[in-house]
Amino acid sequence: MFRGTTRTQQLVEQAKSVFKKWYRWLFGGCVSKYFADAFTSLWNGGMGYDVIDLINKKPDYDIWITGHSLGGSMASLAASYILGADFATPQQVKLVTFGQPRTGDDEFSALQESQFCMLKRENVGDTV
Repeated sequence: MFRGTTRTQQLVEQAKSVFKKWYRWLFGGCVSKYFADAFTSLWNGGMGYDVIDLINKKPDYDIWITGHSLGGSMASLAASYILGADFATPQQVKLVTFGQPRTGDDEFSALQESQFCMLKRENVGDTV
């Protein structure tokens, strides 16, 4: 589970940078550099080792990845990374997000929609 923005300063930083710089995602399309940098920091900071270890210990389990707001973007990138790196099959990966901001371009979104089970909850009029 990835959580959303927690501090006002973090929200201001996000608003300034989220859609200004784009990064070519390893597994197709472009994503916000802000989100890519945040996800990469988490993954390389130890989360990746933990996820891979759990997948290796329980190879037949489904992988449910969830997130709210900023956490929805992190969850989206995690699902893409896990699938793109062949750590799991498309049938195992389940993505559920709530109030997720736009994470990537049309190519990135189309790839995700074609690759695994995904449920997004959006509120009409939500500024995110």
